[in-house]
Amino acid sequence: MTTRTRLRSVRVRAAVASAACAVALVASLGMAVPSSSASEATFCKTLLTYHATVPTTITVASYHAWARAEVPFFSALAANAPDAAARTVLNEIVTILKYYESQASLNAIKAYWLSHHNEWVKDTKALAADLEACAKTLL
Repeated sequence: MTTRTRLRSVRVRAAVASAACAVALVASLGMAVPSSSASEATFCKTLLTYHATVPTTITVASYHAWARAEVPFFSALAANAPDAAARTVLNEIVTILKYYESQASLNAIKAYWLSHHNEWVKDTKALAADLEACAKTLL
């Protein structure tokens, strides 16, 4: 895979994830549901501060810097997750980012991503309900 193709692939994944979050937020704005706990309110406030980023280049250093920058945000989300399922998914994301941060080659990062992709898709769908609940609290 060429560098241009890899970079496009990374950008497409980030765009899809951002679009999924945006759709969940916008589609749910018509129904207001009060927040059920302080932790959920903190979770939602933390979530709304997120600005999706991607590695700037296809280099190990870029992936290290990107992962290092993302870990604090996802750690904070996991600490304030509204339920155990969301906490599990967010802790998995933190583990993934720490793995990316520690790897010495792009091939290792690529292999890890490919071997876990289906699991992450399933986990992301499980987390979507909590994202939707946050969107409903915006009104």
